Amino acid sequence: MTRTTLITALIMTLALAAASQIACSKKEKPIPEAPVQKAEAPATASDADTGQSTTAPPPEPPKPAEVRAVVGKIFQTAVTVDAERPYDYVAGDFNGDGSQDIVIVVKPVEANLAEINSQLANWILEDPTKIPQIDTSKTTQQLPPPPAPVVVTKTDTLLAVIHGFGPEGWRSARSIQTYLLKGGVGANMSAAPAAEFRNLAKSLKKSPRLAQGLLTRGDVLKETLNGKSGYLYFSGAKYVWFEP
Repeated sequence: MTRTTLITALIMTLALAAASQIACSKKEKPIPEAPVQKAEAPATASDADTGQSTTAPPPEPPKPAEVRAVVGKIFQTAVTVDAERPYDYVAGDFNGDGSQDIVIVVKPVEANLAEINSQLANWILEDPTKIPQIDTSKTTQQLPPPPAPVVVTKTDTLLAVIHGFGPEGWRSARSIQTYLLKGGVGANMSAAPAAEFRNLAKSLKKSPRLAQGLLTRGDVLKETLNGKSGYLYFSGAKYVWFEP
């Protein structure tokens, strides 16, 4: 090897080393990461596919035998289903708690009038037509004195109201809150949504304050009483007759 060739080889070696060092000093571009794919939940049959609904089915309509049984359970021998109106009962959520209640036309048993009228009875005895109403169109007003105690006689026809408990409603063994209403039995009884009652009351500017404040959901009993159409509503403590 000549001197010239040796020098040329040395220069080439140095040049290759310098180029390698420059290449190593440059930062490598990061490789973009692929987006993370979210794991999909396993496919399940939808309500439309299965024909099933997640909404609980409405309760079955009351049957006469059930009505007689619940009257016997609650009132024992104090009252019985009115034999002349054995199908006059209406189911609905009258106290707005989401559980189905029932109202039933009953007759007092003469031998047990003392039990019906007792202050220690397991039911609340009242006359919804005697409960004072508040006129919300007035800023101040004087309420009448409280009505006299209600007394049931053997010739009276009563409206039994049984408040339901839980999903079973009035059929539940724990449904024990009960009212006996004198003077509240009318004709053409049906359950109506509270909105219908409130809208009518507001349009007449005679809406009771308790009805607006407490009866925000649930039903009212629509009926004809003494020849006039109206509504029986729950004020939160009492049943009150509202006549437009």
